[in-house]
Amino acid sequence: MKRREMLFYTILATFFVATTSIAQQQKSAQNAIFLGTVVQQKGMVFNKSIEASAVVNWIEKQPLSVTVTDFTQKSYALYKKAIRDQGKTVFFEYHDSIAEKPTYLTLKLADKVGIIEQLEQSQNKKLLHYIENSEDNELVNEVNILVQQPMYDQIVYAQKVYLHTTKNGLLALQLQNGKTTQSITSNQFQVFGFETACLCWKLGEREDVIVVDLAAKSSSCPKGTKSHPRKLKRKKEERYDRF
Repeated sequence: MKRREMLFYTILATFFVATTSIAQQQKSAQNAIFLGTVVQQKGMVFNKSIEASAVVNWIEKQPLSVTVTDFTQKSYALYKKAIRDQGKTVFFEYHDSIAEKPTYLTLKLADKVGIIEQLEQSQNKKLLHYIENSEDNELVNEVNILVQQPMYDQIVYAQKVYLHTTKNGLLALQLQNGKTTQSITSNQFQVFGFETACLCWKLGEREDVIVVDLAAKSSSCPKGTKSHPRKLKRKKEERYDRF
């Protein structure tokens, strides 16, 4: 992989309110969020806002995929908007004529089963209860980040990259190279875009609602599952009302 360098800067990872167009487009983050943040869509179709409400406690480390991507006019516009929404200064200018394109990293949760297992842990019981009893929640499962050197190369060239929650409750990357590990907290990254997945629910053997899958959007949940657990609860109540 060819080494590329650019100026990377750090911002604090805080919850945000950001404006987007329609669900599942890549969204511009007003303040940095990270993988595992639960967000909720508000407003009308053409004027949606995204509100962060909670974050998953990653008890077990989760594998991540890391992709290096050249900036384009579209992604640079997303970056530029995110930085300005944060009241920060845009630190570099982009033009298509640049021979050596500046790059950013995309981190994505790679283990769907592992995500579901983590949501079922006792440490996430309150979080899952909140999601179950509210509407239109989505889970951030992919982020675009800028990160300063030398951390950029450390992430790109790591043999394995994991996400975990530290003992202090901070989200962090764990970089593994053989028996050597290194931890980098998410407040050292600048997040300028993200993607989300919706949770797909079904009734369990005990007639309780459980998460069984993740989907790119609510309309793509597998047959027999629902993106809104309340629909399953109503179906259950209607079934009991017949007796």
